[in-house]
Amino acid sequence: SCSDRARHGATYYNRYKTAPGGRESPQTELPAKGGGFMQVRNYMTGAAAVTHPDEPVVAAARLMRGIGALPVCEDDGTLAGMLTDRDIVVRCVSSGDDPGAVTVRSIMSRDPVTVEAGADIRRAMETMRAAQVRRLPVTEGGKLAGILSIDDIARSGRWDMECAQALCGITANICRR
Repeated sequence: SCSDRARHGATYYNRYKTAPGGRESPQTELPAKGGGFMQVRNYMTGAAAVTHPDEPVVAAARLMRGIGALPVCEDDGTLAGMLTDRDIVVRCVSSGDDPGAVTVRSIMSRDPVTVEAGADIRRAMETMRAAQVRRLPVTEGGKLAGILSIDDIARSGRWDMECAQALCGITANICRR
């Protein structure tokens, strides 16, 4: 759970390995093509790297190799915000601050757009398009349950047209001149 990860600070759990304490990390199975699985929980990545608001930015940045956004969780597992590579560059590095001294809390994006694990996948794609984001934190019972990315949905092979439309909306400001 996110609260376990937050207690240990900036920690990464590989979704194919056992988490500390011997518990199995959540596994993500893609629904079969033509199957009736339309809930976000069937597409999301259940085991995600997370960080704590009081962690130094440099520790969180090390976790972000290969990913563009990191959920930020409080000790109780609630989502406090999201930290993006852009947050690090714009709010820390470019202003001359020391990433080793600055905390995640001071530069993270607060009040992120989220989606519930039981929500319809089409609603999630519409939310991505409207908010112009490629990744959504997935919550269940007020706690972080995972991350849903446009890539997760596209890999299913089931929502090609919808993914294309969502991606067009996400990148609308970039494409329009």
